[in-house]
Amino acid sequence: MRVALALGTFFVEENDSCYNQILFYDSSGSYLGFYRKTLCCGTLETPSRGEIEHSMQLRHCTRSR
Repeated sequence: MRVALALGTFFVEENDSCYNQILFYDSSGSYLGFYRKTLCCGTLETPSRGEIEHSMQLRHCTRSR
C-alpha cells in the first residue's frame, strides 16, 4: 500500500464539534483511510475560535518538472 495523496480537510459535525481530518488515497484514487483529531479550541459560535479563525483557504499547488 502506497499513499499517493494525503488530503487535509476541516469538518464540522452537526453538534458543532470541529475536526481536522487527513484522508489518504492511493495512485488509482482508491480511498485508504483517514486520521482525524478534534479541535478543542472552540466552536463556530462560541469564543475562543482559535484554529477556526486562523485556518487557510484551500490552495492549488502544482509540481514543476
